[in-house]
Amino acid sequence: MKSNSSNIGYEYNIALAKLLFDSFEKALSDKGQYHCYHEVYSHIFFKRTVRSFLEIGLFLSDHVPTTDLHAWADVFPDAKIYGADRKKHLLFNTEKISTFYVDQDSKESLEELKKNLPGKVDAILDDASHMFDKSINTFESMYETVADGGVYMIEDILVNRTGADWEKHAQSAEQLIDYFSKSGLDYELFYTSATHRVGDSAVIAIYK
Repeated sequence: MKSNSSNIGYEYNIALAKLLFDSFEKALSDKGQYHCYHEVYSHIFFKRTVRSFLEIGLFLSDHVPTTDLHAWADVFPDAKIYGADRKKHLLFNTEKISTFYVDQDSKESLEELKKNLPGKVDAILDDASHMFDKSINTFESMYETVADGGVYMIEDILVNRTGADWEKHAQSAEQLIDYFSKSGLDYELFYTSATHRVGDSAVIAIYK
């Protein structure tokens, strides 16, 4: 069943939202106070079992090694956490976290990423280019890797335009709604309380 294309009235679990917010802030992520994605993710992940989590796109700049993966490891302490990015010099591994190189423009690179994973993944999050063509290229390659009952998410979706130059290349809610409304897949687009001040604070979730 295809869900409503936009959702601004969702309920979220307060305790999980606080855990997400605190973990994002501790990891120096922009997912917390800036975008308020803790609201969306506390709705999506409340009562959802996550044994494995992959985030594509890890770093705020070429020189800042802090990543969201540490936050996901806090939120899902029993899960294996995976990450992928094109910045090879910032990739790292710990006991719980494994990261790999990936190029969103390359089908071959995305296929190689899938080979590095142990199998199906409960949750995949694209926080990489924020560009429609690249996000869809990644989705079309990686969605089959989502486990049954899992979720694939794309964040930093532009809802409100301010005229900034970067918005010319940003993925928009209109583009993604048009694509997924034709896909026959079960999806929802979520806004956050920050959308009015940070125009690309929206997430689309595609359910397997």
